Amino acid sequence: MSYAKGHRMTVIWASVCSIINKLFDIAPEILIGIAIDVVVSQEDSFLASFGFLDAKSPTNGSNLTDLTSS
Repeated sequence: MSYAKGHRMTVIWASVCSIINKLFDIAPEILIGIAIDVVVSQEDSFLASFGFLDAKSPTNGSNLTDLTSS
């Protein structure tokens, strides 16, 4: 592998970029799964343990339904 010594940083950088790309590829599925979990499970959902009790909870700070409905 001595022929690859000059390209070590390039290979590391390419690997990091590949991992980041894969995370962005699977992010939509994860976000959709979390959203479905909140709607279906409500108080028993994964996000409920962080204080997000339902999709319209005023305590979550990211309630976009209020912004779009007015």
